[in-house]
Amino acid sequence: EQSILPQGSDDGILDQIGSTLSSDRVKLARMASAKQFVVCHYASDVAYSVKGFLEKNRDTLIPSILQLFSSSKDALLKSMYGKSTAQENQASGSPFRSRRGSTVTQTVMSGFKTRLQFLVNNLEKTQLHFVRCINSNPIKASMTFNQQFCLAQLRCSGVIEALRVTRSRFASRMQYQTFLDRYWMLVPANMRLQAQAISIQQQCVFILSQSAREEKDFAIGKTLVFIKQPLQERLEKQKQAHVFSSVITVQRYLRMGCAQRSFRLALGNAQR
Repeated sequence: EQSILPQGSDDGILDQIGSTLSSDRVKLARMASAKQFVVCHYASDVAYSVKGFLEKNRDTLIPSILQLFSSSKDALLKSMYGKSTAQENQASGSPFRSRRGSTVTQTVMSGFKTRLQFLVNNLEKTQLHFVRCINSNPIKASMTFNQQFCLAQLRCSGVIEALRVTRSRFASRMQYQTFLDRYWMLVPANMRLQAQAISIQQQCVFILSQSAREEKDFAIGKTLVFIKQPLQERLEKQKQAHVFSSVITVQRYLRMGCAQRSFRLALGNAQR
C-alpha cells in the first residue's frame, strides 16, 4: 500500500507493520541509524531493516518496455517478460488498483509473489528431497569447526526441532513378526519355551516390557508395534551387546578347538 501512495515512505511501512502485526512475535526497533522490526522465531530473533525498502519495491519497468520485451524474438527475453503487466497483476491477484479500475504497474513485491506462487504450485506436484548444507565456521576457513555456529544453523533450520518432535512420538513402527525376528535374541534362554507358548502379540509385549522404563514408551496395535526413540535405542544397544557376547563365545570355542587339535598333534608326535 505504501508503494502506491504519493507520500509513502519507509517510516510509513514501519508504522503500518507496527499497527498491523505488533505482538509478542513482531517487535519494532526504532533507532536513528537502523529502522528495523524484529520477528521472534522459535529458534532466535531475526531483525529486518526497512531502509530503502520502498524504493526497491518501486523498481518497475515502463509498460512500453515490457511490451517490447514480450514481443521480442529473443527466447530469453520472451520467457522473462512473456506476459504484460496487466496480465501478471491479474494472475497474481494483486489488490492494488487505481480508482478508475485500471491496474497499477507491477511492483517487485507483486512480481515476487507471482513467481513464488508458481514455484509453490510446481513443488506441490513433485516429491521433495532436501540436502542440508552446514557451514563449519563463519569465516569460511578450512579445518576449522565452530560448534556454536553449527548449532545455531541446525536450530534455525528446524533440524533440532524436528528431532525433538521425532523423539516425542513413536518413531519406529514394525510388524509383529519383523520385531520378533530382530529382537527375539533378547529373550532369556531359560524363558524362551514359556515365551513360545503365548501369542505373537504377547511375545512382543514381553520383550518390550523387559527394556521399557515406562508403559508409554511403546504401544501395541492390531498389526504393528509402535516404539519411541529412547526405547528403540536401548533395544538396539542390548541387541549389539548380545551379538558381541555371542561372537566372543563362538570365537572362544573355535580357539579352544584349534588349541586342543594342536595339542593332540604335538602329543602324538612326541609319543612316536
